[in-house]
Amino acid sequence: RDFLEKIHSYSKQQKNKKVISAFFSVSGFTLQAKNLCKEKNIGMAERIEYL
Repeated sequence: RDFLEKIHSYSKQQKNKKVISAFFSVSGFTLQAKNLCKEKNIGMAERIEYL
């Protein structure tokens, strides 16, 4: 919830820019966390690829 409040606040401050919210977790996500992220349109990543 705190994360979402920060995203909404930052989005209001940066009206001319698109804010993309996301979580990064190297240990994966619980089913509950995945469901919350999907419900709130928050991106999820378990690894970073370097190109």
